Amino acid sequence: MSAASSRRRLDLVVRRRPAMIAISLVALLGALPATTASASGPAPGIADGRITAVSPTRDRAIRLGSVTPGRAAQAAALAPRLSAPAPRLAALAPRLAAPAHASTIVTPVPTGTPIDPVVTTTFAGISQAESGAEPPDEWVAVNASTVVESVNGTVRIFDRLGDPLQTTPTWAFFGVPVGQEESDPRIIWDAFHGRWLGSLVSKNHDFSANFIYLVVSETADPRGAWDRFAFPSGSILPDQPTIASSTDKIVITDNDFRGAGAFLGAAILAIDWTSILAGGSPSFVWTGADSSLFSIRPAQVLSPSPDVHLVAEDAVDASPDVMYKVLSGPATSVTTTGFIDLTTGQPSIAAFSVPPPPHQTGGDTIALAVDERPLDAVWRDGLLWFAATAATTTSSGPADAARYTELDTTTVVPTSPVDFVVTAPGVDVYTPGLTVSANGTLFATFTTSSPTSNPDVEFSTWTAAAGLSVPQVLDQSAAAYHGERWGDYAGVAADVVGSGAAWIVGELAAADGSWVTDVARLAADADPPSAPSAPVRAAIVAPATLATAPGGASSAIPVRLSWGTASDATSGVGGYRISEQIDDTGAFALGQVPGLGLIHTLLLGHSYRYQVRAVDTAGNDGPDSVAVAVTPVLYEQTTHVTYAGTWATASSGRFSGGSTRTSSLAGATATFSFVGSSVAFVSVLGPTSGSVRLYLDGRYVGTRSLYLAFGRNRQIVYASGTLAGGSHRLEVVVVGTPRHPRADVDGFVILR
Repeated sequence: MSAASSRRRLDLVVRRRPAMIAISLVALLGALPATTASASGPAPGIADGRITAVSPTRDRAIRLGSVTPGRAAQAAALAPRLSAPAPRLAALAPRLAAPAHASTIVTPVPTGTPIDPVVTTTFAGISQAESGAEPPDEWVAVNASTVVESVNGTVRIFDRLGDPLQTTPTWAFFGVPVGQEESDPRIIWDAFHGRWLGSLVSKNHDFSANFIYLVVSETADPRGAWDRFAFPSGSILPDQPTIASSTDKIVITDNDFRGAGAFLGAAILAIDWTSILAGGSPSFVWTGADSSLFSIRPAQVLSPSPDVHLVAEDAVDASPDVMYKVLSGPATSVTTTGFIDLTTGQPSIAAFSVPPPPHQTGGDTIALAVDERPLDAVWRDGLLWFAATAATTTSSGPADAARYTELDTTTVVPTSPVDFVVTAPGVDVYTPGLTVSANGTLFATFTTSSPTSNPDVEFSTWTAAAGLSVPQVLDQSAAAYHGERWGDYAGVAADVVGSGAAWIVGELAAADGSWVTDVARLAADADPPSAPSAPVRAAIVAPATLATAPGGASSAIPVRLSWGTASDATSGVGGYRISEQIDDTGAFALGQVPGLGLIHTLLLGHSYRYQVRAVDTAGNDGPDSVAVAVTPVLYEQTTHVTYAGTWATASSGRFSGGSTRTSSLAGATATFSFVGSSVAFVSVLGPTSGSVRLYLDGRYVGTRSLYLAFGRNRQIVYASGTLAGGSHRLEVVVVGTPRHPRADVDGFVILR
């Protein structure tokens, strides 16, 4: 067998799926037109949009090759996850080395200091015990409100804090009918169209009916309705589909196999976005298999462009050269012709190299964990990055390396490439994933293991100015992995919240040897956030109860402290730190809160001074806001109050200050004059009490009922918001409610 043929592997997934009652899509294809809705029963947990069975129109002018698959399916270990590895951060000293094959490229020498990324959020993802498949093919996508993780067997939607919102089997999510086994789910967020997209492959038991699925959300909420499209491939298996989306087309690439047999070549399925949005049958081209290419990877389009850039492996020569093409023009014009060889031609980058199986403890290797194919690619603002596992040699001998390559695509032939691998002596570094954030930072993730260490998930960043940051460990495996498939890839997604942030998902081994996943948000940010747009404002909270000190005196009130928003373009604002100074003593921090305010208790008669600063998700503090000082003061019913009408005095230790003024006469008024920034009215609730109308500076601000079946004293029944400086007037008018007309003035509280 030739060197080229030994590289062509079929990536089947071993999984178990419960039988479900549904209508067979395979049967429908022969009887229904392409636009027929309802190819399968409703998917549990998600809403159905259009379900379209696409008529077979695929070009079958296949150039047959003689290569055969070499990757076999392995049995999945389905023991439950017993424990979760404890996360830790550690440093693995990287070494930048040339890829195993000769290259004319010189990695630029960085002149700056790398910004170490930090983990801002991390949570447990899906496990093998839940999905029942090997390998996981873990992937992640994100928008401003939700995170979507997909693995073989399961799709889970989280909020951005990691709380699960919805879990759905992949067959249900993609609308796969009974009799089909699915694998290789990938879901991406298309910011240009404001929609989620996903791709999947399915096969039946004898490979006589195979499909690629495309799903497109109808809104930005992944829990809403999705439109589903099934593209039949007959007896040709379109293995490991990979999806990308530009402004005008959706591109899904695959490796074609004759069932479970011979490798036929790589193919491209291109779908016109306009036809998807119009709601009719999709307009598309699905090329024939091109036996000169293997594993075409469409780069995710991260800045608006109609073009989709492709990276592929040369499937003809013994040396797996790097092949490149850009898809321009409409989807219906797409072909596999026109790839250029970047290894033998300019810019002469290293070919892909076949890596050895990675080691782990116990003298074991993960036999089918890696091969040389490009695993992922992204494009942003004219720069194309791709990642692959490469062969290298360290001081300890042959090993795996994580390769990252950048190409400048602003010219017809890509130029100015950057090409480096991450290695460490005696350590295998493999299954790299990558994305590029909005500010141009490369976020890289990879797995490391060795004869003395089990697989862990690590991450790093790279910039042209500073080079590679020191890799850090996100999490470690609790035991050696019991399977033989790893990955097959690792999802990394640029965050839409923060120009220097990304999300990753990585695979680990649980204590029982099965796989589990971790999801994390990373931020590389050395810039502080801005100051809050407004200083701290204070306002008394109502309804509330005046706190009572020992001896019966009123002692404290609740106050809402609020402030304006700050901004942080790189990683996003993570929260606000507020400091407090009491009676001109030393200031101390009240803590950090995620929002724009908090409720805090203030002691009457003491002075308070507040400042607030924003903190971004990378931990950088912004400047303090302008300081604001307030003093809560209680005025009893006899001070600064003018009464009109009939009022009486009632005395009791239950009242603030020991007494209250009371009236049952409709129209009786009590007017409180003050200078302050907030005011509150204190009264008595009871079964004989009625209602009062309130006027602030002559403006009606509401009616408050003082009725309560069981009496309650010292009640703050009304409080203003923050007032402008100067003199103010609060007027209380007795309504004289029939059968329970009483109203009490127990006092007023102001902030001055």
